[in-house]
Amino acid sequence: AQDEGVEVSTLLVKSLHGLDADAYARTLLRQLRVGKQDLGNGAVLVVAPNEGAVGLALGAGLQLEMRDYLELERERLRGFLDIGLPYCR
Repeated sequence: AQDEGVEVSTLLVKSLHGLDADAYARTLLRQLRVGKQDLGNGAVLVVAPNEGAVGLALGAGLQLEMRDYLELERERLRGFLDIGLPYCR
């Protein structure tokens, strides 16, 4: 993924439709066909401020490169949500 770049989609949604934020992001990664499937270089970030949730889905190539940092990135995104959410209302 490093040689080919990363395709990122960020979505601000009203509802997760009963899914947890990561599952919703994984669904959108597949449905929107983010990234190149053979490289697994897609990433989807979902922010659901009404539910106080942030989800992250990475293609297979990115998961291999980021496996040691994935939970850290999720925590950072949740921190941004905690800081920024009051300003969105």
